[in-house]
Amino acid sequence: MAAERCRRVTASAHQLGGGDGFHADRPLHLWYRRVKAAEPVLGGPRWHRAVVASTLLDSPRSEGSG
Repeated sequence: MAAERCRRVTASAHQLGGGDGFHADRPLHLWYRRVKAAEPVLGGPRWHRAVVASTLLDSPRSEGSG
């Protein structure tokens, strides 16, 4: 889910900066490429949500906390 947020942030930065993201002094395009390249390796947001949901649904629930 962090990769999805990073992708959105870098995409927004590209939109705000216009073509400035492709200059050597502003490496936004490199950040965006790194985030996109990391998604298949680290798992996409759907996979992470499925793992979290599975973990929450499979965990034992305590009926009373006190």
